[in-house]
Amino acid sequence: TCALCREDSHCEGGKVCATGALKGQCVECNTKSECKEDPLKPWCGDNNVCRGCERDSECDGPGLCLNHFGGRCVKDVEVSYVNRSKPECTVAPMGDGSSAKPFCAPQLAVDVAKNRDKRVIILAGTSPLERIHVNIPATERLTFVGIGDKQFGPAIDPGSSGQPGILVESGTVYLRGLIVKGGYGEGVRATSALATLNINRCLVQDNRGGGIMIEKGAAFEIANTIVTGNGGIDVLWGGINIDSDGIPMSKAVLRHVTIDNNNNLQGLACDAAVNAVGIQSYRLANESIQTKCVAKNCCDKAVFSSEYKLQSPATDCKDKVPLSPIDRFDVFGQLRTNDGDCGADELDAQ
Repeated sequence: TCALCREDSHCEGGKVCATGALKGQCVECNTKSECKEDPLKPWCGDNNVCRGCERDSECDGPGLCLNHFGGRCVKDVEVSYVNRSKPECTVAPMGDGSSAKPFCAPQLAVDVAKNRDKRVIILAGTSPLERIHVNIPATERLTFVGIGDKQFGPAIDPGSSGQPGILVESGTVYLRGLIVKGGYGEGVRATSALATLNINRCLVQDNRGGGIMIEKGAAFEIANTIVTGNGGIDVLWGGINIDSDGIPMSKAVLRHVTIDNNNNLQGLACDAAVNAVGIQSYRLANESIQTKCVAKNCCDKAVFSSEYKLQSPATDCKDKVPLSPIDRFDVFGQLRTNDGDCGADELDAQ
């Protein structure tokens, strides 16, 4: 007589006998230990199906989930660490770069990334870090993740050199959980069609040369990020400037970005249309989006705290944007509920 399973041996094809709500059915997993064979699906979901990770706490090793790679847990062998706060940190170009003996500066980790096949760079500690310059083949990629005491990792401080805090000339670069603050040049700059810049859950603040500069056809996706206090009297833009120079951009996306209180009327300046969803761009309470961007603020009545957290009541700003997997967490690392709210912060995030 046909019957429900009672143990794993009753199931075929590598499946196991469910013990939860689906008890008696053959399923992919009961716990994450049964999903370890597939690095792209390391976690057992509520429906007893292995899935990609959604948050860092679901990963072993460095405890890092890369949502932009479809939910893949990072392995320690592919990571270099940067932590200037540690007395053991090294300035040697061929130094260790492990969590126990990290590099003192991020550029050291960039320079050895290809030779050591360590394409994920974790920036930790509380001490400010030097600027970053990436010039790698267009087909290669690097991921920078900030891990700190709060929602962001250590600040990239470009100093008074006039150079960008993070400069990407070529290659694909992912930035998550970083602060780029206080430089005399731009905070972040991508400068050619060979460059792809992906920014998620970052803060770009108080850079006199402007916040984020995208030029000469560089592709970009900026999401769940705050851009504030940038620009100066000698800069014609403030928050984000997209200057494609007539070169078609393969990707031009802004999602859940708060652009506020930058030092020029154009918080968002463009020379071509961009795909902008859920953005809020203000200057002195007025919308600050250049006409050529072909974009509008997500809502008209957003009120932010001094930390750019969305304030109640903001009913016309809530649940306005269907969520993509990469947007499940707002700029402060909090889980979004329902559809996404306007701007980088989710009002009722968990």
